[in-house]
Amino acid sequence: MNQPAVPPALFRKSSASDTGNCVEVALGKDVLVRDSKNSSAFLLRFSQGSWTDFVSTVASASAQGVSRVSGEAFPSV
Repeated sequence: MNQPAVPPALFRKSSASDTGNCVEVALGKDVLVRDSKNSSAFLLRFSQGSWTDFVSTVASASAQGVSRVSGEAFPSV
């Protein structure tokens, strides 16, 4: 399986990432996610709708003080 060539400038990581142990995200037609420690490893690809649902679910759980959300609470990809 070939990985798409994505210019490094398209990837962004959280400004709250002090340790470097995080993921980087590239927004475009699809949303690409990669490990910041190993940027040449595999990419995860999500549709914009799936990514928006995921981020909304995490933000909602965080706002409610939930630190762990069961797998059933996240939308399927």
